[in-house]
Amino acid sequence: MINEILAYFLNKSIPLKMRFRDILFHGENNIFSGSADILPIDKSVKIKLGKESTFFCKFILEKPNAVIQIGDNVYIGASNIYCSTNIVIGNNVLISWGVKIYDHNSHSLTPEDRIYDIRLAGKNIRKGHSLTLNKNWNNVAKEPIYIMDNVWIGMDATILKGVTIGENSIIAAGSVVTKDVEPNTIVGGNPARIIKKS
Repeated sequence: MINEILAYFLNKSIPLKMRFRDILFHGENNIFSGSADILPIDKSVKIKLGKESTFFCKFILEKPNAVIQIGDNVYIGASNIYCSTNIVIGNNVLISWGVKIYDHNSHSLTPEDRIYDIRLAGKNIRKGHSLTLNKNWNNVAKEPIYIMDNVWIGMDATILKGVTIGENSIIAAGSVVTKDVEPNTIVGGNPARIIKKS
């Protein structure tokens, strides 16, 4: 047990850029804060970052071959990005703290599949594995997410699978985005609705 605790803290002391050099590809002058982290299911996943960006977030890549792509001059606060397929974030994007981005439903709509997921998660945790190791993703709805240039996502917003957020748009704090947002639009609420279009 002591060896596991020691290994955990030694691993945390190694910068993300070094710990994940097999899956993390990035430009220059990116900053990863102490709270930033990457939780990959395996080494087939990829995170491709531009340059001049700041990250306080957690990248959670839950399925083999998942890809997160992020442009230049992006700020992501203490938020979680859950990827099973593909999430693309453009340039000059501001994502506040507490934001959750999911490109999947997490679980199947059938009770039998969810019961299996619960049992599998417990087994995986007891063995020290990722929660979603060996998960059957065939029954889970998933679609890529596209967040275009100059978007601002307010604190505690949730972005769900299959959504495209158009250029220059704003997502109000606490919103739940379930449908595409047109460019130059402010949306808010649960589900998010148009507040203003310019």
